[in-house]
Amino acid sequence: MSNRFEGDGNLANKPIFKKVPGGPNGEFEVAEMRVHFGRYKRNDDGEFEQVGGFWMPVAIYGPKAQQVAGLLQKGARVKVIGELRDYVGRNEAGDDVELLQVVADDVLPHLGRVEEIVFKKTQRDQAAEAAA
Repeated sequence: MSNRFEGDGNLANKPIFKKVPGGPNGEFEVAEMRVHFGRYKRNDDGEFEQVGGFWMPVAIYGPKAQQVAGLLQKGARVKVIGELRDYVGRNEAGDDVELLQVVADDVLPHLGRVEEIVFKKTQRDQAAEAAA
């Protein structure tokens, strides 16, 4: 059974892009980041205020990893869609601890905070320009 996760949050840092040994080509690409998923409510003045939330490590693999790391910056408002997974890590004392992480299918910027979007040209457009 899948542990689907979908949340809106803010990046604590610029995503870190890595190439990690393993995979069919000898390595795979991953972008890692921490995201704060806040919980908000309207106060008596009608404005939103934070009333809770949590930090969660997020990783995205494959071709999207390089895009996420190259385009997103610290503080960006994003929607994270993926799967919640547990794993064993070590705390400062060296003891095993169970941790959670979102393995993302997508990390999408909220458009309300985007000033400009520039699309890549399609292969057909590039071919047409080259032929002209």
